Amino acid sequence: MFEKLFANKEEPPRPRDPDFGALVSSPGKFPGQVRWIGIGAFPPTGTEITYQLGGVPKGPTDGHRAAFHAIVEHYAEFYATALPVLAEQLKANLGTLEPRDLKDLFVPVSLWVPDEEVGPDMEWDMSFRCDAAGKTYSVDFKCWEAVSAEEE
Repeated sequence: MFEKLFANKEEPPRPRDPDFGALVSSPGKFPGQVRWIGIGAFPPTGTEITYQLGGVPKGPTDGHRAAFHAIVEHYAEFYATALPVLAEQLKANLGTLEPRDLKDLFVPVSLWVPDEEVGPDMEWDMSFRCDAAGKTYSVDFKCWEAVSAEEE
């Protein structure tokens, strides 16, 4: 997804971050803002995903790291709430949904890591690829509860 950003960067990426892999920065929406993008393994699944972090020029903050570690720790919990909303999207794309084990159909590919206190109001999103449908879906979460999903 962000391979071109890494390939076209004049300066080399920062050393591998222990949480977010190889990081590069790009300008944010507003002056003084920076968006960090990393590619690395997602510990609960072992799959390579893209990490996106809004923030400041110095890189990931303690808030990003706390949120990331909480997301990793609660993966099974929030993934279980994502499956029903992902199934709705899949059914809309395929027209029908065969009874099957949904948990093996969706693979995480991207994570927006919030820079906020971990708690019931924390909002973040994760994208999941479904090879059976050839689609990627973004799921919005409030803490560990999936609130909506849409096709990317």
